[in-house]
Amino acid sequence: MHSKLPKTRIWLKNALAEEITSGKYAFNQVFPGIQQIAETYQVSYLTASRAMGLLRKEGYLRCRNGVGHFVNFVDQNTVSLQKKVNFIISRDGYSFRKQFFLDAIELFHAKDWSVKIFPCSPDNIGSVFSEINSPESYSIVTDLRIPWESFQASLGFVAKRVIILGGLSGNPEITSILSNEYETIQQAMRHFKKLGRKNVAILAQPPIQQFEALRIGAWRSALSSSGHSYSWIARHCFSFSPRPDRNDFIRFCDWLRTIRSDTDGLIVPVHHPEVISACLKCGIRIPQELALLLIGLSTPKLNDPEKSLTSGETPDVDVLDHNFAGHFQCALEILEERFSAGKKAEGYWYFCPPGSIRKYEY
Repeated sequence: MHSKLPKTRIWLKNALAEEITSGKYAFNQVFPGIQQIAETYQVSYLTASRAMGLLRKEGYLRCRNGVGHFVNFVDQNTVSLQKKVNFIISRDGYSFRKQFFLDAIELFHAKDWSVKIFPCSPDNIGSVFSEINSPESYSIVTDLRIPWESFQASLGFVAKRVIILGGLSGNPEITSILSNEYETIQQAMRHFKKLGRKNVAILAQPPIQQFEALRIGAWRSALSSSGHSYSWIARHCFSFSPRPDRNDFIRFCDWLRTIRSDTDGLIVPVHHPEVISACLKCGIRIPQELALLLIGLSTPKLNDPEKSLTSGETPDVDVLDHNFAGHFQCALEILEERFSAGKKAEGYWYFCPPGSIRKYEY
């Protein structure tokens, strides 16, 4: 009935993968259990179990604990007949940018798209695999790192359907829309020049992602062109921990004191309210002594209510909007084109220009 080749886990995995890709099992259909596979192919339970593990790893199947295995493969030539899109976002990111997502829903509704939002914890990314791989919808993903190796079997299909917003996808076949960090820094430096500020420091957050590296590179280039030494530039970039605590802000205050005498501007892409509060606690007058330019949302929220500023501590601070709304407009245009053409576009980086500079809203 089956091949006379040695029935190894690789042989069995390939045989099962062929059944899946042939269309015998539809997307989301329950797949036979390990015991059934072992009996059908006359292999040991261990061999069947290991073969199923390989199918999960390569994205042919996904497992729901206590329920069973489900088919996760979709042929790359599958065409959607409906305008459906998922917004897949980290829970923290959704809380922080909720209004942007609500505005984006209206934007997509105006073009007759049906939208669903899936807030997800980074440590539970597997819970949205079926949405990412669904033949019935497209997906826009932001603030989450997707393990693309889990979609190896269907990557040709996923590349048609998924757009990463606000960062790089980590896979050249998947389209990314991110801020034009070079232009963002150029606009920031022009802003400081109008204010008569020449010695501009910057904050960063390790591990430095590719787009943040572009931002810091543009900042270094601008300062180098204006005559600042490499040692000055190196001393005027401060890195926060991914989740800063009290010790990080103690380090930040110490750093502020060391650069205070030769710094008149500060670019702040991270931890906006806390940074303002820390500057004030160090006795730095804003903007008279140090002009701040925040990069990000025009109305960022405090992460810790205890760090909120009092009514007497509301210095004049500017914000360079990173144009998150423009990211969604770009994504809509790409999906409209893909839906009309019924095929994938080449994986590409789309750089979204920054928005305008406005006053910080307390």
